[in-house]
Amino acid sequence: MRVYADSLLDLALAITTNWPVYMGCDPNILENAREERDDDLEETVGNAIELAIISKAKRFIKSSPCQKVIDAIWRYVIQLKYRAPPTCIAVANASIRHEAVTL
Repeated sequence: MRVYADSLLDLALAITTNWPVYMGCDPNILENAREERDDDLEETVGNAIELAIISKAKRFIKSSPCQKVIDAIWRYVIQLKYRAPPTCIAVANASIRHEAVTL
């Protein structure tokens, strides 16, 4: 996060970009997840902020860079659009909110 801390857009992309949640996990965990869930595990995606919230990673969530992104999402400076992986991020123009740039 320190690498991207100077640019809100780069930081937001780094911690909100989706990846397959079960990628690289232990085969036993993958088997247990398949038994518990009905959906396709390869299609299950998440990002760093979601993972931090679920795992209660308070140190990550309360870090200054992460708080910048959470605050920007809260104030609609950054709008997350979940269409299909990866996440598209739009930065809303501060004066004209309906004109957003989608990356």
